[in-house]
Amino acid sequence: MERFCTNCGNKLPDGALFCTECGTRVTAAAAAAAVGNAVAEEAAKKEALEEQAAQQLSELENKYSAAVEEIDHSALKAAEEELAEKERLAEEARAAEEARLAEEARKAQEAAAEEARRAEEEAARRMQEEAKKAEEARLAEEQKRLEEEQKRLAEEQKKAEEEQKAAEKKAAEEEKKAEKQRKKEEKAQKKAEKEEKRKAALASDPNFYYSAETDTLMEKPVKTARFFWMGLLFAIPVIGLIAVIITSVAAKRESLRNFARANLIWIIVGLILLLLAALGGFIYLNSIGVSIADILNATPEQISNIITGIITGK
Repeated sequence: MERFCTNCGNKLPDGALFCTECGTRVTAAAAAAAVGNAVAEEAAKKEALEEQAAQQLSELENKYSAAVEEIDHSALKAAEEELAEKERLAEEARAAEEARLAEEARKAQEAAAEEARRAEEEAARRMQEEAKKAEEARLAEEQKRLEEEQKRLAEEQKKAEEEQKAAEKKAAEEEKKAEKQRKKEEKAQKKAEKEEKRKAALASDPNFYYSAETDTLMEKPVKTARFFWMGLLFAIPVIGLIAVIITSVAAKRESLRNFARANLIWIIVGLILLLLAALGGFIYLNSIGVSIADILNATPEQISNIITGIITGK
């Protein structure tokens, strides 16, 4: 049975799933339509054969009617037999044609069913392939998303570790700073306690008094008589030097320590000048040929002459 493309009208080969001319897919509906068209064509052929047979029968009847008048009874009988034979042949031809058309329709239905089955299998195969491709694309996309998620989680973990390290470092710095501040406060507290103790000790000393204006302990002024007697004490040889050293170090009043230190400085300056004068004298005596042994062994008169010579330059 011939089939034609529903899109371009091209003749299709048996078993074709697509048009060889335009590529249009031959669907089950198209196959069914082709079968219907074939059945319609066969029905039209059958009607044409029936009309042809009816026409021939009508012609025979007309001939029979005309022959009744012209021939005798034996000729009429022969004509009737001939007519019956033709009717029988026509009936057999009609039955054979109907059987042939039924067989062709059955084959066309089977071909259409096979075509539909093939089309369904092809559609199912294509759907499976498309579903497989879609699943593979989805899996690839999911894998890519998982990799990106893992990368993001790794970056977040790294960032969290860095933040944790920074927080630990900051906490360590804060702790170190707090420890430093605590030590500083402890030191300040100890200093304050020491100062309080010193103030308390000084407050009990009659040489100091509390000043409300400055909120500090002030040293009481030293009387002039005390400076006089201390100066007299410092003028005593050896004893004065010992008194100067002790007072410059151990005196409670700062003014007394400063006075003693000033006297100590004068004593040191005097000793240095005395040493320089002695050194100069020894150098001068050596230059004029007088040695220390000569001075130690000389009589008072000779020493007087040496001093007179030094003074006069002779």
